[in-house]
Amino acid sequence: MIVVRETVSIAKNGPFMMENFPKLYQMLGEAGVAPEGSRCGLYYMWDMERGMTDMAVATQVAEGSTAPEGTTLLEIVEAQAATLTHTGGYSGMMGAHMALSNYMESEGLALKGPAIEEYLVDMNSEADFNKWISCRKPFFYAFL
Repeated sequence: MIVVRETVSIAKNGPFMMENFPKLYQMLGEAGVAPEGSRCGLYYMWDMERGMTDMAVATQVAEGSTAPEGTTLLEIVEAQAATLTHTGGYSGMMGAHMALSNYMESEGLALKGPAIEEYLVDMNSEADFNKWISCRKPFFYAFL
């Protein structure tokens, strides 16, 4: 994956994505790197008390790709994952994250790596937000 990562206030989560997804794709185009797959949001930290999140916009690229200046190449290794598919607008995203977090807690599973939102159908491909599909992919390992 190629990412643009920053720590921002939770209130600026949406604006960060709206500003940086176009920049990411522009930088990839200028560098001749073709994106492969869906757009993704990565969340390394979500701190409600401080109102901050460490996040990134990302897209998959071919193996062996070089990260353009201003981006970082990130390898996400295959791992066991808990997933949840959310259909509809982004206003329901927090509920989806909480449901997945509660499931992981009830199963004794620990988050390892960033939580990944993969935007399978989003505002760039479908105007009707009721048809948007987002998949949550936090990676975890069960501690025995």
